[in-house]
Amino acid sequence: MENDKKTKDSLKKELSQSYKKTKKQKIPKLTKKAQVKILNQITKEKIALEEKILVRECQTKRLPVKAALIYLASNKRKMGVTKYYEIIEIVNKEKEIRINKFALDNEFAESHLDVIDTQNLLIKEHWLNYHTTSSKSIKTNILKAIDEAKFHHQNALDEMASVIKKQAELKKLVASDAQTNV
Repeated sequence: MENDKKTKDSLKKELSQSYKKTKKQKIPKLTKKAQVKILNQITKEKIALEEKILVRECQTKRLPVKAALIYLASNKRKMGVTKYYEIIEIVNKEKEIRINKFALDNEFAESHLDVIDTQNLLIKEHWLNYHTTSSKSIKTNILKAIDEAKFHHQNALDEMASVIKKQAELKKLVASDAQTNV
């Protein structure tokens, strides 16, 4: 409760600072009622976002419903089964949006390049170890590890190619939308 008050106070402060900056633009002053309404909406959106993040964590951890509700309650987001399933439905509907946003982000490409570089290094190190050992069982294990590393390396390359394709499509779409709006 105290955190909510601090959040509302900080949002009010930001709102007033924002207003002071835009005051020169002759924007009409918001009434207290409108300010409170905006702050309440922002607070609701923040809570909804936090709940979605926690529900995604529950899905990632593959928690059963009861365990997920206990986890949510331990994170100060107590809810019933119905609300939990409603949030899961919202999260599932937003997957495509999240994927598109993630695909447009250059950090995604960087992380894939890092995975590819790591796999290349692993394969190189495995071959060095293979040639320095004389044990047949160790060589067999190294070859299995190389095979697995190559599999992961190929998957990373395939994902990178699909991400690059998706980024190009999205950038074209964003560019065409920007030209349409001009």
